[in-house]
Amino acid sequence: LDKGFWAFADRGLPFVYAVAQIAVARVLGLPEYGTYVIFQVVFNMLFSFTDNFALQAIVKYGVEPEIDLKALITATSTLFFGFLLPILVIFNLIPNSIGSLLGNPHLGDLFPLLALYVLASAPRVVFSKVLQMRFRMKDIFFVDLANYGLGGFLLALGLYQHVIQHSEQVIWRTVISAVVSSVVAIWFASRHVEIGFSFSKAMFARIRDFVRYQGATGIVSVFQQNIDSLAVSSFTGAVGAGAYGAAKNVYRLFDVLRDTITLLVFPAVSKYYSRGDKNTVRTILEKAVGFLYLGLIPLIAVLFVFSPLFYHLVFGPKFDSSVPIFRILVAGSIVLPIQMVFISTM
Repeated sequence: LDKGFWAFADRGLPFVYAVAQIAVARVLGLPEYGTYVIFQVVFNMLFSFTDNFALQAIVKYGVEPEIDLKALITATSTLFFGFLLPILVIFNLIPNSIGSLLGNPHLGDLFPLLALYVLASAPRVVFSKVLQMRFRMKDIFFVDLANYGLGGFLLALGLYQHVIQHSEQVIWRTVISAVVSSVVAIWFASRHVEIGFSFSKAMFARIRDFVRYQGATGIVSVFQQNIDSLAVSSFTGAVGAGAYGAAKNVYRLFDVLRDTITLLVFPAVSKYYSRGDKNTVRTILEKAVGFLYLGLIPLIAVLFVFSPLFYHLVFGPKFDSSVPIFRILVAGSIVLPIQMVFISTM
């Protein structure tokens, strides 16, 4: 329960940050907000894939006895940056082509900021996996508080001072919070593991074999969660992306559930499965699904019925077109507990 409390508190931080995003949506024009939404989608896709591709190996193997943690972190970080850096170079070599493909020529101007944002966030993402592997949920909470909490505060301050009018002004504030949270993550992780470089060919080969299939799973998962936003942007431009993004930002409430269950189930299942204790693995699976449904079913019913009132109250008439989109997303979330728990277990 103690681990679960800090895990749920941690996964609630993105939802708090989403409230600041709602305030941003009220201030920015639809084209500017739509541009920011797609920028954030591209960023999330890069990190979601690299998480599945390489970094889950830290959690998977870090719980095993006698593991060389320094070599493990070195191997996974090498794969992590080996994927990200070429993508960032391509984005900045042909920014206009990619922006036009996504129906938003202005997006290409933001790709230098994307590279800065990715590099600033990388230490936080890597060392958060180290903390997750050690079940340091409380430490993870404070790392994410530095990211989402500071980011939300900077956005709120900018909105209060009436200095946020363009997507770039939002992105710069998220870059600052990313730098601070990465520093906090390094500090917490250094208390539990020795941070340094130790390349092991055997460890690299072991991780490489794991990430072949984990990476394929990551591609499917990332596209499933994000291809809709990219398609909307390509066909309807920044305005359509803004309307769709308003629906998905509120839907992040369900991402809290998704991320929390992964945060808890994956390392727990890895631990007991590696010991051959399949009865405990089965118990974790059953309890996770059951408790999620106890809270999820009434939540879906309330949000589906009252979403028109909620959207008009929070956004005003500017985003009324987002209501039917949100209702479809909410209805589809009925399968989330089974989907996420079973995938994490497998």
